[in-house]
Amino acid sequence: MTADRGELTPGIRSEKLKKLFISIIDPDDTEAITSYLRFEDDNRFERQDSTESRDLRVEKLKRKISAGDTVVILACDGDKIVASSSVTDLGPDSQEAWADGTLVQQNYRKEGMGRELSLMQEEAARKASKEAIVTAINFDNLGSIALRMRSGYVLGRAGLSWQNKGCYGLRKDLENKNPEQTDWATKVLAGEIKVPSVSDDAGKFNDQLLIDVGDFEGIKDILTKGYRGVYLLMPEDFPDEKDKPINKNYIVFVKA
Repeated sequence: MTADRGELTPGIRSEKLKKLFISIIDPDDTEAITSYLRFEDDNRFERQDSTESRDLRVEKLKRKISAGDTVVILACDGDKIVASSSVTDLGPDSQEAWADGTLVQQNYRKEGMGRELSLMQEEAARKASKEAIVTAINFDNLGSIALRMRSGYVLGRAGLSWQNKGCYGLRKDLENKNPEQTDWATKVLAGEIKVPSVSDDAGKFNDQLLIDVGDFEGIKDILTKGYRGVYLLMPEDFPDEKDKPINKNYIVFVKA
């Protein structure tokens, strides 16, 4: 398989991942594009056009890459693809790029691969002069929600995907060079945020509160009241606490 590394540069940190070759697919590399689509199919990654023939999908993707609308990133261990990602809507018609289709094989998860691919998506969006990068994640996909929200994405929407599944819409501002950093774990320990901070009275919310990441209906409701999810707080955020103040994964919501 041949693929053009292009100008995007990964920042691999894990020793296990250092041996991987990270590449950007060239629009003329039919073999790489075909292998990428096969990798998604083999790992049961569904797209709206997944039922179309692979040859047709290859040609469609080649056109999108050639037009500068799409960047596809591959991580290979030898000749084997072990992770992939893509970013779309890079053309001039949109100010927001779409973080699309990050997929990491089981044996390479929890090694930082998803993080590296997401950083490369952001870099591609910045090179295309986009003001933000957006994505949608099924509400029960904790790994992907954690990846995005713990790297600066804000949860601002909740609705149904094309598969009719509940999903969260997330957005990261790429123009904010120095986003405010808040130690939410310290706020919880200091009692500044109640746990759990789900109000019994819909008319009496705090400016900052926690909602279980899996409470899809509760999150849909709070978004209509002017809140935005800014961080995913997890029990492991309290490594020095014998008795964890939380035993679930909560999204921190703040009044917009």
